[in-house]
Amino acid sequence: MIEITVQESADEFVRVLAASAAVRAFQEAKASVARDEEFLALSSQQARMAAQFRSKQFDGTLTQEDISKQRMLYKQVTTHPTNVRYVAARDEVLELLQSCNEAMSSLLGFDFASNAAPAAAC
Repeated sequence: MIEITVQESADEFVRVLAASAAVRAFQEAKASVARDEEFLALSSQQARMAAQFRSKQFDGTLTQEDISKQRMLYKQVTTHPTNVRYVAARDEVLELLQSCNEAMSSLLGFDFASNAAPAAAC
């Protein structure tokens, strides 16, 4: 009987959380990231350049020009409107989840999130 009540409560919590404005905004922002070809191209370019940067750093051929290009591209990615929206939405949903964890932890008497999370792989 208690298991059914706990399951029903958990299901209701998930429904309410999924319907919240913060979660919906995050889902929309995440979808925007996947659709924004300009942002995806910049991100891909940044990943390639970062790999080249590390390689040049390792073999001692890194130049100031390489550093400047990497910084400029990083700034373009981090200040891109799609990324700004995504980061803001992500931060808002993380705050909501932290608040939920604090409320549940207070009621249960232990840190809910740390006990509910899957065990870390070694």
